[in-house]
Amino acid sequence: MQATQQQEYVEFVTGATPKLRRTAYLLTGDGDRADDVGDGAFALAAAVRQFDGPDAMATWQPV
Repeated sequence: MQATQQQEYVEFVTGATPKLRRTAYLLTGDGDRADDVGDGAFALAAAVRQFDGPDAMATWQPV
C-alpha cells in the first residue's frame, strides 16, 4: 500500500468504526464481540492489496 492509499485507509477506518461498531453491537448484543467483528472486518479490508479510497468500499460499509 502506498503512503497515500495508507492514509486514505486510515481515514476510512477512523470514520467507519463508529457505524460498524454500532451495527455489530446490534447483531451480537455484546460490546467486546462487536469490537472483534469490527477488527475482523478491517483486517479483511487491509488484506485487499489495492485500496481505491473510501468510495470503493462503501458497498460493504454500514449505513
